[in-house]
Amino acid sequence: VLNLDDCQVGPNDAASDLSICLQKSPRLQALILNGNSLELDGLQQVLNALQGSHAALRHLDLGANGELGEQGGALIGTYLMESAHYLEYLNVEANELGNEGIAHIAAGAYHTRVKELNLEANEITDVTCLLENPMDALNILNLTDNMDLEVAQVLQLKKVYATVLVDDDIQEQLDEGVNVLANVLGLTHLD
Repeated sequence: VLNLDDCQVGPNDAASDLSICLQKSPRLQALILNGNSLELDGLQQVLNALQGSHAALRHLDLGANGELGEQGGALIGTYLMESAHYLEYLNVEANELGNEGIAHIAAGAYHTRVKELNLEANEITDVTCLLENPMDALNILNLTDNMDLEVAQVLQLKKVYATVLVDDDIQEQLDEGVNVLANVLGLTHLD
């Protein structure tokens, strides 16, 4: 486990030095880089180093590393598709990936064993890509703090994945809809 949570690793010499270290770490199983400022350049260096190391990484935390946007999502998605065959946990929260960024990640994660995916606070409004590329191993999908998610799409996600975490207001709408349906069908409340 290499835990560099909030260690000010940025797209400069620190990311370059980390990349050299990662290339020489084929047994690395967990990398935690949450709360740094990798930005796109640092992210590219880290992912290239991980690919070159051939590490059987199981846990990757890239949360809160800047405004990565669609390009960052594409980099992560490519890494997932090509090198993350053993990955079980991926955190990419708070990177402003948007709909396009998560589409790349969903396409890449489709080829992995990811069991838990944290997409919290990424300015996501459309989750169609998570339905089009269902991840068989995925058990927990965190979509909290993504405003304007459509309740109907979230309901579809809940049919595909065991646990879908959303904001309280969306969950309340889902619960209310279930109770209305239960009343229509003459069933008791399902609280």
